[in-house]
Amino acid sequence: MRKLLLLSIAFLFCYKFYGQTNKVNYSNVLENYIKEIENTLEKGSAKAISFALIDGNKIVYLGNYGYSDFENKVKADSNTVYGIGSISKLITASSVLQLHEKGVLNIDSSFTKYCSDFSIKQKIQTNIQITPRMLICHYSGLPSDITDGTFSKKPKHFSSVIESLDKEYAPFPPNYVYSYSNIGYSLLGVLIEKSTGKKYEEYVKQNIFEPLGMYSAIVDGDNSTVLLKGYDEKGNQRDEYGIWPVPAGGIKSNIIDLAKFAMTFLPEYKGIKILETMTIKEMLTVQNQNIPLDLGEKHGMPWFYGNINSAGQIYYHSGGTMNHRGVVIIAPESNLAIALLSNSVNVGRFHRLSINLLDSCAKLKGRTIDLKTTKEFAEIDTVTLIKDVLEKYNGLYAHPSFVFEILTKGNQLYTKIQDTDYFLKPLKDGSFVPQIINSEGSLEILTNLRFEFSNIDGNEILIYNNIDIQSKQILGTKFHQKGIDSLWHSRLGKYEILDKNENGHLFLSYFELTIENGVLVFNQMEDYEGKEKWQTAIEIINKNTAFTIGIGRHRGTTLLFETENGNEILWFSGYKLKLVQETD
Repeated sequence: MRKLLLLSIAFLFCYKFYGQTNKVNYSNVLENYIKEIENTLEKGSAKAISFALIDGNKIVYLGNYGYSDFENKVKADSNTVYGIGSISKLITASSVLQLHEKGVLNIDSSFTKYCSDFSIKQKIQTNIQITPRMLICHYSGLPSDITDGTFSKKPKHFSSVIESLDKEYAPFPPNYVYSYSNIGYSLLGVLIEKSTGKKYEEYVKQNIFEPLGMYSAIVDGDNSTVLLKGYDEKGNQRDEYGIWPVPAGGIKSNIIDLAKFAMTFLPEYKGIKILETMTIKEMLTVQNQNIPLDLGEKHGMPWFYGNINSAGQIYYHSGGTMNHRGVVIIAPESNLAIALLSNSVNVGRFHRLSINLLDSCAKLKGRTIDLKTTKEFAEIDTVTLIKDVLEKYNGLYAHPSFVFEILTKGNQLYTKIQDTDYFLKPLKDGSFVPQIINSEGSLEILTNLRFEFSNIDGNEILIYNNIDIQSKQILGTKFHQKGIDSLWHSRLGKYEILDKNENGHLFLSYFELTIENGVLVFNQMEDYEGKEKWQTAIEIINKNTAFTIGIGRHRGTTLLFETENGNEILWFSGYKLKLVQETD
């Protein structure tokens, strides 16, 4: 029966061991991973998944499962090309670092030295200059996105980001806090073009793709894109649009070529070097040791740090387009890596499963980790705080995508965040353990979480500490609502986009300036993935300008009112909006 099952999997999904000449046999540890892929495909929550396991200088396993075109029953294979999304940032960063190695540019010089036409107004005045290193590492302080036109059948050229920033303010000073920015990578694409005199796609092809033999890899070029089939969160087919910030997310590749790229970052790689060993080491070195607001989270160039397991320190970068998803995970200490691509959005859990697979593979190579070193919270030791102590935490808090208020109730704090009620019980160590009302109507303590209050660089923040993934994040920044004058009251209501581009996919489709629970907020709605609502607190600066509040990734950071042809319009994240329904 077991033999029949394996034969069925082979027939349906076409997998094979690929160039495995080393002594380690990974077939047993791959078995459960493959079953998870099979189950996911059978449930219909994904249509195609391709992945490669890499050991040193070889792809030791290559698997392609499901259908690249489900409706016409076209099976995924090793030639299936996927959008790799933000994994493109690794390729863009590698290109910039090549130019640094060659002395064409210096990543620690001012960006304006190479791109003199770049400028942006500062929300917080500073004399610190933005450098290419800051752009690579997401420490430039720039807005995360110019959202208008992010997805389009005929995307604008990414260099237009310089003009689009004219109406924006930088939300943070450089080297202030990690803030993921697609805009920053568009600017790196501009840097490559200005420094070499070549188009971005030409440089990447000649210096990354061709040397590594990545013959399927392509870059979306000027006003062109390859429309691939993709599937939404319900498993329905949905057109794949091109991406405006191409250097941030506009590259496509099959699984073999992505694996070839991942392999170059492993010590045992023996192929053509696109980067020097010391440069790769620098890419994997912590870049933010002196950034207090990062709360100890580690970031590379632009690699993310995962947990340490038997494979050693894990580094990764994930990516997503409208419908495609992917991840590259490397463990240099054990010379292991995984590349995974899918044409479906519902594959997020394979990130964790892939890290677990690397752990199992490393154990087969004789590597182990002492699990006793894994962090754990101390035993819950509650205390009673007087009302005055608790009330110092009371107030309004802003995250870039939601607003919440903390109140004192009895001997604990209470808040409601995105429809979940949290009762925060004080602990002896100064943190709070959250409790929620479970499905049975009783209070349940979330022992793996802690809420911690802190004041860093003048910011009163609430920290969300998750021990399961060993991660601390800023949940909210305390703020005080300023008065809302009659002019801004007159602007409350729903807004629509002016001059809609028939080739544009409306990444945001709903805009509303309103007052909720006494707070001036700007609501936005994503229209391509689950109708996700962003509720952003607003700080009025003057009669025509307001800034969004909160530390983290914003869809836009500036609201700017202007008069055009006698009518007032609102600029936000590249959109030009008009008021269509005033608030009663």
